[in-house]
Amino acid sequence: MKTLISVALLVPFLSLTSCSLGAPTHQNISIIPSAQNATVYVDGNLVGEGPQTVSMGKSQEHSIMAKCGNSAGTANVSRSFSTTGILDLIGGFIILVPFIGLTAPGAWKLNPQTVSVGIPDESACN
Repeated sequence: MKTLISVALLVPFLSLTSCSLGAPTHQNISIIPSAQNATVYVDGNLVGEGPQTVSMGKSQEHSIMAKCGNSAGTANVSRSFSTTGILDLIGGFIILVPFIGLTAPGAWKLNPQTVSVGIPDESACN
């Protein structure tokens, strides 16, 4: 009976820790090229033409390129700890289990949420 009670108390406890394991793994990022008809690439993959909203994985940083002809502008999206990641970090010092959450993409957030990409020679876009 004691084992059953212990398990019954342990399961909710573990589910309330490591918050980052349940946090979203992707984040929407708005990309605004300086030329409305520029071709937009994220991590080397074509995503479309003109302003875009792209769902990006939080587990890595991303590179963005807006291109017209031979003229291209670039920007980067970096990552930092999210609020849930910080809570897991703090909780990990109190009890070790929340440290597991730091391995999840939900422990991160992407910055900035809106990226403006300037194209040096916008005349190439006409």
